[in-house]
Amino acid sequence: MIQQTRAPGVAPIRIAVVGVFFVFTFLFLLAGLARLQIFESDEYSSEHRQQSRRIVMTPAPRGEIRDRNGNIIVANRARFSVVADLSLLRDEIDAAYVNAVRKARKQRSRSASVRIDRDALLNTARIEVLQKYQDRVNRTIGRQAVLEPKTILRHIGQKRTLDFPLAENLTDLERARFIEQFPVNGPVRLYVDSVRFYPYGKLAAHVLGFLVNTEDISTESVPQRHANIGISRYRGKTGATGLEKQLDVALRGVPGYRLWMVHPNGYLYNMLEEVKPIQGALIYTTLDLDLQQEVEAAMATVNRPGAAIVLDVESGEILALASSFCYDPNEFSVIIRSAYQKELVARDANILANRALQGRYPPGSTFKLITAIAALRSGKIHSDTTFNCGSYLRVHRRNWPEHDGASFGECDVARMIRVSSNVFCYHTALEIGWEPITAEARRFGFDKRIALELPEATGRYLVVPSPEYKREEIGAGGWVTGDTLNMSIGQGYLLTSPMHVACMTASIARRETRTSPTIIYDPERAGKRVKHGGEDIGLSDDAYATLLRGMEEAVEKGTGRRARVDGLRIAGKTGTAQWTNRGKRANLAWFTGFAPVNKPKIAVAVVFEAEKEDNMAGGATAGPVAGRIFKKWKELNLDGGTQE
Repeated sequence: MIQQTRAPGVAPIRIAVVGVFFVFTFLFLLAGLARLQIFESDEYSSEHRQQSRRIVMTPAPRGEIRDRNGNIIVANRARFSVVADLSLLRDEIDAAYVNAVRKARKQRSRSASVRIDRDALLNTARIEVLQKYQDRVNRTIGRQAVLEPKTILRHIGQKRTLDFPLAENLTDLERARFIEQFPVNGPVRLYVDSVRFYPYGKLAAHVLGFLVNTEDISTESVPQRHANIGISRYRGKTGATGLEKQLDVALRGVPGYRLWMVHPNGYLYNMLEEVKPIQGALIYTTLDLDLQQEVEAAMATVNRPGAAIVLDVESGEILALASSFCYDPNEFSVIIRSAYQKELVARDANILANRALQGRYPPGSTFKLITAIAALRSGKIHSDTTFNCGSYLRVHRRNWPEHDGASFGECDVARMIRVSSNVFCYHTALEIGWEPITAEARRFGFDKRIALELPEATGRYLVVPSPEYKREEIGAGGWVTGDTLNMSIGQGYLLTSPMHVACMTASIARRETRTSPTIIYDPERAGKRVKHGGEDIGLSDDAYATLLRGMEEAVEKGTGRRARVDGLRIAGKTGTAQWTNRGKRANLAWFTGFAPVNKPKIAVAVVFEAEKEDNMAGGATAGPVAGRIFKKWKELNLDGGTQE
């Protein structure tokens, strides 16, 4: 038998190698642990804190809107809702889930084919618990709401950190019943937020606008140190039209937030930090509440779509602006009812449009003021120039008629304005041509957008016609004499807005060509003459006096006499225009004017849309409405209406 011998020292060497390996391995693990525990502990702690925290945004109350005298015309009111605090229902949901699992296990013990879906059982527990509280709330306040399972699960999946709504917009009686039956600190409680409130309902709705829902809640109030923390947002509101839209950034204020600790299952349980929201800015408008009410009341007597504007001649402030038919913006504060929406559309398909700014109409005979100014400035027509104005003027084998088939005999410029003679304007157009009329319309800004603090004040589809326009936009051959004749009486291709007509009237009252209106009140501007960016009207004293004489006589004894107000000198011009509305021939009834003649303070423009069978005319339809507006202004301005 051969005996093997081990070389001395081999075993200790191997043991030493293994020992060194274990020592280095231990040191490596120790170094890694030290790196995690000491050098990178702050980073991991920060990540843990961020993952276990949540920011819940708090919308700010919107700023109020007031008239020039401080009357509140848009505010906020408290809205009460019943909500379920999901974090306080967590234990109850867990208990329901455990019972459901036990039942499933018993069923599986009887049948091996029974499968336990824990996610489905948890969702069922959530639905059952919330529906139980919904049923109790229903019995208490007298409602019959049924929760949709998909609504519950979507909320828990996406907005678990926010309260779940069970009943919204409680009435005072419903709120009293709830308070009587439910404890203050229970899992189901009252939630109070603010909604937009328009105390005067439909009044000035097209100026003020309304709100729509938005998920885009600003996070500007959240400091940079919380930049990596998740954010939950309640649904907010944003302006859709009017001042609510144009001044949305200022009105919506600065949202606040609450920083919460979040349980691993996603529920809030401890508030760490709170920053209160800052209410939006207080906005003063140039509107006069009393005058606005009278304007809308007067327009309601006609019961047709239309618009009315009242401007301060000197400052350009909008004292009243109305568009009919109208809507109640309170109906949009929470969610518009489908029945109300159908009612709106049935009454007027364009009811949301601000006709005072967005309406595009031929100005009709109100434009004869532009024709008269162009004629007087051309040097070819003078204050004493007369034409024999029969019931029509024959031009190129066509009879161009006087309105209503009337015959006015010898007319000068003043009489033309007083009786609104078409034939005088035809003669004038043949004398001076289209260029001076087009140039004058552009000088008064009929082709330009009016800058105004409302989103609806656009310049789209404004038309001051010319041969170039007809060739490029209409494509209907060259410019003909008939185009010039039509333009001279405010018809043809001309399209303008009621605001443009109001600005023209205020400009004429100041002997200028442009008026820059405003809807935002500025005490430095109120009632004072400002620079409107136009130029001098360019008429001699005699020519300007002729223009004013014709306008005043139009109200005293001409086509605008239904606008007369005792003790107030008014200069005005009526207009009746033909237009096409949705493919149907229709009429427009216009009146525009200013007062007092000797010291102009306000300018008024009124227009109504009419079906062709309505047989409405400017003097008969718009004139009385304008008269009521002038009368109310006179009552509100004791010194402004007196004659000097």
